[in-house]
Order: sequence, then structure tokens, then C-alpha cells
Amino acid sequence: MKNIRYVKYLKENIEPAVVKVFVELLEEQGKVQNPSVKKVLKCKVFYICYFDDTPAAIGAIKPKTATTLNKANMKSMSNEFEWELGYCYTRIKYRNHGISSNIVRMLLADMGKVNLMSSTEIYYDNPMVKILEKCDFRLWGQPWKSSINGGLLGLFLRVSNKPGVKAA
Repeated sequence: MKNIRYVKYLKENIEPAVVKVFVELLEEQGKVQNPSVKKVLKCKVFYICYFDDTPAAIGAIKPKTATTLNKANMKSMSNEFEWELGYCYTRIKYRNHGISSNIVRMLLADMGKVNLMSSTEIYYDNPMVKILEKCDFRLWGQPWKSSINGGLLGLFLRVSNKPGVKAA
């Protein structure tokens, strides 16, 4: 059995070597436009899961991507969301261990009861869709085509008890 550990990083105390690892995993994932140090440093909080000392998975809370709400025809809800769950990725050889689920649950616990958005590809049996749904995210709006790989993307929202926003 390998040693699995989750390390939490706050934007106030991120070391350059850690940011480099995060960017490398985003590049490996291939689903983030122009992965960069700047994007990682904007994250409120992120986790890296290590198998022994090897980075195996990542996930973060980042500032919302406003264009995502526009693409999903949900621009009217823009003021209701400040943060987005994103950058979730597990390397192939470490999948099926519940790592992404654990990272998402830890990120949600860190955020408490706030409205959160997330976007992911919509295809049969996408594990991220299942993780989001288990964590009370629901698909809202209209799917749109990814500019990176041409697949369909969907907007998933997790709505707190905040006035003015009603769950669908």
C-alpha cells in the first residue's frame, strides 16, 4: 500500500516549486487554456494529492470564469457566484482510488456554504459529473462546445441558501 497524502495550499503561502507542479499537471491534463503560474496564484485554495512523493492529483477553488456563465446562457446569475471549483485532474495510473472525490469534498468543506460553479465535459459516464452531483451540484443552462477539444461542456452550480437564487 502506498502512502497517500493530501496537502492543502493557500494562495498566501504557495512556494514556486508547488506552483510548478500544479502547472505541469494542468498541462498534462490538456483541458485548461494556457495553464500558467498566474492562473494558479489566483486560486483561493488548492490541493495536491501525493502517492508517496509523486504528485497524483490536483483540484482548486479559483475565481469564477465569467465567460462560462455567458456560454451557458446564465449571465443573469453572474453576481451570485464569485468562486469556481476547477482544475480537477488525476493522473491515469492513480485513478479509481476516490482521490478526486476526496479533493472535491475537502475544497467544499474549506469554502463552507457559498454558491459555487464548475464546468466539465458532458459525456456518458464522466466521473467528474458523478462527483459533482454527489456534492449537490446540478447542471444548469445550455451546454456549449469546448474551444480546446470540441467536446460538450456543461455548467454545474451548487447553490447555497442565499436569497435570490433558487435551485432548479
